[in-house]
Amino acid sequence: MTMAQKQMKRTADKRLAEHKKSKKQIERFMKEGQMDTAKIHAENAIRQYSEFTQYLQLAARIDAVAQRVKTAITMGQMNKNMHKVVSGMSKGLKAMDVEKLTKVMEQFEEDNETLDVRTAYMDGAIANTVSGATPQSNVTELMQQIGDEIGLDVSGQLEDGPVPTSAPIKESTAAGAVKEV
Repeated sequence: MTMAQKQMKRTADKRLAEHKKSKKQIERFMKEGQMDTAKIHAENAIRQYSEFTQYLQLAARIDAVAQRVKTAITMGQMNKNMHKVVSGMSKGLKAMDVEKLTKVMEQFEEDNETLDVRTAYMDGAIANTVSGATPQSNVTELMQQIGDEIGLDVSGQLEDGPVPTSAPIKESTAAGAVKEV
């Protein structure tokens, strides 16, 4: 499963690189006054960024599944250990050998603590793999933002009219940081 996860991350990185390349092309075509071509590249940039986030989400889901499988295996092993401990406890109770009973109880507590630690770790790992929602933006907002960045007033040239950009479009990186697009 880790190979599939790595492949998803590599593909996500490729989509992010394509997204950045498309943004540069948008800027170039907007400076040249070719708004239709810039709009096509804006649509591509948005699609590529959406694919980037989808691949990251898929990689996170694969990781979550791998962790759940690992947890299931661990739980099976713990179940076998618990069975041994319980049978040891019943033997100790029959003989009422306090030393033997104490050893069995210590082993039981140790196994129980190990199970608690592993369960807490797995819960944390699964919670960390859940990724946020994909940001929804449209072509006009992206073109307006890039136009503002390069000092070009494109509001009159866009079909949808001006779009207020009160906050820049944000994109999440794989490390969880947010940066401006």
